[in-house]
Amino acid sequence: MKKIFYYSKYIFHSIRLRGVVSTFTQFSDNLDFDIRYNTETATQIEIDELKVVGTNRRYSFRYESTLESVFKKIMEVLPKRFFNTKFIDFGSGKGKILMLASIYFKKVIGVEFSSKLCAISLKNISEFSRCFKHDSEISVYHKDAIDLLIPDDACVFYFFNPFHECILEKVLDQIDDSFNRRRREIIIIYVYALYKKSLFRRGFSIYHRMKEMSREAGIYTEEGIYIFCKK
Repeated sequence: MKKIFYYSKYIFHSIRLRGVVSTFTQFSDNLDFDIRYNTETATQIEIDELKVVGTNRRYSFRYESTLESVFKKIMEVLPKRFFNTKFIDFGSGKGKILMLASIYFKKVIGVEFSSKLCAISLKNISEFSRCFKHDSEISVYHKDAIDLLIPDDACVFYFFNPFHECILEKVLDQIDDSFNRRRREIIIIYVYALYKKSLFRRGFSIYHRMKEMSREAGIYTEEGIYIFCKK
C-alpha cells in the first residue's frame, strides 16, 4: 500500500510538471527498475520534506531520479577507460545512480545531505545487491557536498541539478583542487545543466551533448544533458 501511495503521488506531480506523455515514459522506466530490484526510487521528494545536515538547504533542489534508459545511453558515450576509476554522484538521493553506476565502475561514491534519503538509498542498495551480483564497492556519505574531500583517483562526477550555482562553485573548487594535486582526465556528467557556464569558466569543454536523451528525460529546455571533459 505504501508503494501505491508513493507512485500515485509521483504521477500526480509529474503530470503537473511534464504532461501525460512524458510522465508515462518516465513512470514506465522508473517502475520497471523498482519492480526488478525491489527498490523505491521513483517518487520525487521536495527539499522542504527533508531534514538535512549543513546550512545549504535553501540552495538545494528536490530529489528526482534519472531514468535508467538515459543513464545507460550516457554510459555508451563514455569512454570505457573511465570504468576503472571512481565515480561520484553529488546529491545521490535514493541511490538509483549509485546502483546503476556499480554495473560499470569498480568504486562508486554518493554524497547526500539528507539522513532520510541516505537511509532509503542504503536499503535500496542492499536490495539491488541481492538481485544483481556485482563486484563494485558502493559508499554513501551523509554530508554536505561541499564537505566531501575528493579522492585523487576519482575521474567521473555526476550532477542531476542538485543545488544552486553558489554550491556548485564550491564543489567545483574541490574538484579543481584534486585535479591540481593529480593531473588527469576528468568527466562531469551534468543533467539539466542550468549552471554550465561555471564549468566553461574552469576550462571544461563539451565532450558530448545528448539532445535526444534530454527530450526522453523530460528536459526540453536548452539546459539538457551535457558531458564535460577536462585534462
